Amino acid sequence: MCVFCEIIHGREKGFIIRRENGFTAFLDRFPLSPGHTLVVPDSHFQDYLNAPDEVLKELSVFTKKIAIATKEAMRADGVRIGTNVGSSAGQVIFHLHVHVIPAYEDPPQDFRPRREINSEVAQEISQRISKAYSILFSDQS
Repeated sequence: MCVFCEIIHGREKGFIIRRENGFTAFLDRFPLSPGHTLVVPDSHFQDYLNAPDEVLKELSVFTKKIAIATKEAMRADGVRIGTNVGSSAGQVIFHLHVHVIPAYEDPPQDFRPRREINSEVAQEISQRISKAYSILFSDQS
C-alpha cells in the first residue's frame, strides 16, 4: 500500500491539517518551504491524469481553501500550487497529490528545504493551518 494511503488510514504518522468530503490535507515530511502541504483524495488514483473529472473538480476546490488557509496561517506572500505526473516529472509517491507551497519575499533564514520536518514544528504548523481553515471556512464546510 502507498504511504499516502497509510497516512490517510492512520497506519502511518502524518500531520493532518484537515479531512473533508473524501480528501485529506497534511504536511509534507520533506518540505520545500515552511507550511508545505499536500492535498490528496482519500481514494487511490495514481496521478492527475488517472483521476475522474469529478474528483479533480472537488480536489481543486479543497486545494484552493487549503491554499488560502496556508497562506494566511504562514503569513506567506504567495503560494505555489502544482502536481507532478510520472517519475520524469518529479512524482515520487504514486498517489495523486497537489503541493501547496507557501512563497516568501524574504524566506525564513533558518529553514533548510527538503530536510525531514521536526515533529514539534510540524505539529505547531499543522495546528496553525487547521485553525486558519476553521476560521476562514467555518460556515462553508
